[in-house]
Amino acid sequence: MRVVLGVHDGLVRVWEFVDGEFLVNQLRWGEVRRRGLWRVDWVDSGGYQFMMRGLRLDVGRVLEAYRGIEARYYMALDEPPRELDGREVMERNVALFEELYERFDLGGALVPVIHFYYPVELMVEAAERYARYSRVVAYGGIIPPLLRRTRYRFPSLAGIALLRKVWRGVIHVLGAGSPIMLYLASVAGGDSADTSTWRVKAAYGHVLIPGKGERSVGRSRTWATPRASEEELGLLKSFLRRTGFPLAESFRELIKGFTGRAIVNAWVVSRTDPRSWGAGGFAWLEARLSSLVDSGLEEAAACLNEYVGLVLGGRMREASRLPCLR
Repeated sequence: MRVVLGVHDGLVRVWEFVDGEFLVNQLRWGEVRRRGLWRVDWVDSGGYQFMMRGLRLDVGRVLEAYRGIEARYYMALDEPPRELDGREVMERNVALFEELYERFDLGGALVPVIHFYYPVELMVEAAERYARYSRVVAYGGIIPPLLRRTRYRFPSLAGIALLRKVWRGVIHVLGAGSPIMLYLASVAGGDSADTSTWRVKAAYGHVLIPGKGERSVGRSRTWATPRASEEELGLLKSFLRRTGFPLAESFRELIKGFTGRAIVNAWVVSRTDPRSWGAGGFAWLEARLSSLVDSGLEEAAACLNEYVGLVLGGRMREASRLPCLR
């Protein structure tokens, strides 16, 4: 899986150190461009931010902004579901995509976005309708469920496995997050994913160590994340040297501050195969995803629908014991 680094505001000029792919939100592009990044690989429409601010989703406004950004892939404007909405939201998003597609006049590719819809056959239908326009699709079902409701963590990832059964092209996972989530998205069948975890973890005083996960090196101590040992810091330094990090010899000074930690984390994420991180404490999620990956389309769809139906009905224990997920 290819890892794309999400650039929030350009305060950390990570592109000066890491030769990789970058994603920006068009609503923040002005800040990023002023700090020196002139071309990106992926640009997001800002649909989620539009919705959170109570603004109307405006195709013309997004298209005008896109004309000022040189990119390879432009995400279509979409409305992320606030809940597990069904056909109404899916139809609105298809209509938004088709309107933007008709007016799209840029050199890059316009990428449709599919969210986790319920019943899950709506995801299959959306994929079939978008297939005539694009060979790349973005899956946007990750962030809201992971941030708000733990019980939807599995179906939000399982949507990737379902799409993989019907989408012959590239699946890009929006906002996959931590290395473990990148790993699980890869297990489910994602081809690429963007993440801003390199910056977020740095702000918490954490560094990412290949084979170990995140470790705290900041001044504040957190109960959830262990402090980095000398051995673990040695492993990190060896990795940085081996992969050609230009500041490997001074990395201990770097990780004392937010910017340095962010640069080190970005390098680690971009130079580490997501498959090497493993599932950590989420082996149960990996097992469920693997069961869907190995099943047929109809079986997977029926299993997911039953799971979500039970969760919505408050029957979480029954959902976790479904035979189709063993």
